[in-house]
Order: sequence, then structure tokens, then C-alpha cells
Amino acid sequence: SWLGKVVFGSVLVECWPSCSFFTLLSVVICVACEKTGYKLNVSTVMLSVLSTMLSFVISLRTSSAVERYGEGRRAFSGITLASRNLALLVWLHVPPTTLTAAELASIGSDAAALEVEKLKGLLEKRTIINLIQAFSVSAKRYLRGESGVYYEDLYDLIACLPRYAFPSSVASGLAAERMERSGILGIWRSPYVNGETLLPCDSVHSTSSTPSPTLSRPVQQPSGGSDDPYLTKSYTNTRSIPLLPAFNPPPRTIYHWFPPLLVFHPFLRLFSKEPQAERKRRHSVCSNIPLEISLYLSGYVNEVIRRGTMVPTFVPVLFGTLGQLQDSITTLERVLTTPLPWAYQIHLRATTYAYLVFLPFQIYSALGYLTILATFVAATIFLGFLELGTQLENPFDSDLDLDHFCELIAAELREIVAHPQPAPSTFVFSPMNSPFLPADPRPASEIL
Repeated sequence: SWLGKVVFGSVLVECWPSCSFFTLLSVVICVACEKTGYKLNVSTVMLSVLSTMLSFVISLRTSSAVERYGEGRRAFSGITLASRNLALLVWLHVPPTTLTAAELASIGSDAAALEVEKLKGLLEKRTIINLIQAFSVSAKRYLRGESGVYYEDLYDLIACLPRYAFPSSVASGLAAERMERSGILGIWRSPYVNGETLLPCDSVHSTSSTPSPTLSRPVQQPSGGSDDPYLTKSYTNTRSIPLLPAFNPPPRTIYHWFPPLLVFHPFLRLFSKEPQAERKRRHSVCSNIPLEISLYLSGYVNEVIRRGTMVPTFVPVLFGTLGQLQDSITTLERVLTTPLPWAYQIHLRATTYAYLVFLPFQIYSALGYLTILATFVAATIFLGFLELGTQLENPFDSDLDLDHFCELIAAELREIVAHPQPAPSTFVFSPMNSPFLPADPRPASEIL
């Protein structure tokens, strides 16, 4: 409902415990002053000074967070622009062939061979465009800290890629870097703690971040014909996991509604039934999927150059779009991994809390019981801006609608590959084309 969106879309959900605390404190102060007759007044001189200083600092904090929000949006717009341009270049300007110019000339006028080669080229270009789409999706998962590729909107796009694994630049901890590369089977066959190989099965729509081990649709391994030993390997110890839905936000727990309970979370984990090895598994396998995809896109451009079938003037444009993808993901990483210094945030919150503690003492003599309402309003404003700044500092979890951006990219790429290269003759000489309107209403066919 509209009311639900207003309530749950605001920062009031996160800051209401603190606001309630300061409101109850003002209630205690007002009742104590009223019942005892002792006026707990504090000079209001500091009120104006602290209000001005605190408002300025919180405004600076919020402005910095909004700037990071805008920078993150601009960087993801760069991914959209580069994806669109690269897909257009690949689909319209790269010849539909997998052979070099000399090999293509050796086929001659064999119509059947030329048709097969054209089909191979189209399949290759369509696969590359799938990788372009996968780049934006993997960037979304990468920024949200969702490791792996077992997602409905990602796995099918890159399941064909062989073994590669790079350390994550945004991973928390050094677990991925400490792993031996011999223990990483590939981006879509992640090693399990007991040596099992994880293979995807049918999707299940769940908001849980822990996959279910239910066996359903295991991936068929190729029996031969590949030079990759990891593709021809016989997997005897496997475990199927479901593909998580494309939109898979973390479930809201009691800590979301009662943030003060987070102080007890480390103690509650000691009594958790989840095995310790299972918890380690979630943080042990991290890979930079966008960088892996960039590797294959760069390899494709290098192969096109080697074949010599593309106009040389387009080669710098291809490398420019690839560089724009890398520049955008690097900017997104910088926004994600450069928060405000922790000491600054602690000092700002401590100053705000001190101000709200002494606020009722300074305004009770003038407002009486209205001090309760005034304290609540002041706490909601100041703490709300603090929480808003904290959320905007990392805009990739919920503030920026990355799912919508990725859907737009996917829709645009589908539209690009839905049509062959348009020839101007198909629309220039159409009877519906009147190029000299309004001076001459005749269509192009009559002008000729």
C-alpha cells in the first residue's frame, strides 16, 4: 500500500529506537520537574551554538553521502552506455564469421559452407552480447557482496565460460586471497568445504541467502571434445544447489526492527546450529566476475583483430568501450570501499546524542510538556539525517535500483539483436518517407 511504502521506505524504521529513547528521556525529565518542583534548567546559550554547529556538520555529512550516491549512479550509467555501444559495434560492425580473411576466401562460393560459417559467426556474436549483459548483472551482485554466479539472471549467461578466478576487490577479509588457486575449479563450479562440487539445479524463489541442497536438475557434463580438463573431468562427488531468484534481498530479521539488539548478535552466534564450516564457506569463495567477463570480452576483440575481417578504424572504438566498462566498475568499487572515517562517524553521533540529551533541560522552562514533542521532532530530524547519510554512503543495497538498470540493459540488448543490420534502402524510399516536409509533401518514391 501507499502508506506501507511511505513508512518502510523512510529512515524512520531504522532510527525509531533512538528517537523513542530520547523521547522517553524527555518524558522522565518533564515528569520529574513537574512532580518535584525542582527546575532542571540549563542555560540556553549553548543551545543556539550547538544547534548551528550540529546542523552544519550533519549537512556536510549528508551532502557527502548524496555526492557518493550521484557518483555511483553516474558510474552505473557508464556501464549502460558502454554496454549499449559495445553491443551495437559487435552486432552491426563485426563480420559474422569465425574465420580469418584468408580462410574465408578459401571457402570460395560454397554456399552451404558460407551459410554454416555465417551461423557460427551469429552464434559467436550473440554469446558475446550475452557476456555484455552479464557484465552489468555481475556488477550488481559484486557491489552487493553476493558472491558466486548461482542466480537466475546471471548463471545461464556465463555458464559456458571455462576456468578463471580472480580475487575480489571488495571482499571483506582475505579469505579469497589465502585460498590456493588449485582449489578453485572455476566461476561456476565452486568447491565445497568437504570437496564436493556444486552444480546448479532448478530455481527456488526464496529470500534466503543459503542455498537448499535439494537435488533436481544437475548440469550435464560434456563427455569429451574439449581441451579444458575441468570440462572433461568426471565429477563423482557432486551436490546440486538451486539458482537464487534475480531479486534476492536479504531477509529482514529482528535486528532490522530493533537495531539495539545487534550488541547481542555475537553471543547468539555461539549457540547457532549452523556448522562453523558452513559459515566459513560463505566467505571463503569470492571472485571478481566482472573482471573475468572483461577478460573474455578483451580476448574476443583480440581475436577479431587477429582475423583481420573488421575495419581497422573500429578497433580503437571497441577498446574504448571496454575501457569504459573497466573505468565504471573501478569507480563503483571506489565508492563502495571508501566510507567516511569511522572516528568521524563516531564523533558526529556522540555529539548528536549529547545534544539530544541536554535539549529537554534547555527548553523545558519555555515549553513545559511540549518539550516531549519538541524532543521527538528534533531527534527524528537529526537522527534521520544521520541514518540517511549512512544509507546513501553505500547506495548499492537498496537506494539505487540496480535491478531496474540491469533489466533496462537486458531489454536494450534484446532489441539490438532482434533485427539484422538495417539497410537504408528499406526505409529511405518508402512511400511513408517525405524527407522535404513541409515544403514538399511528396514521398521519396515520387520524387524519383
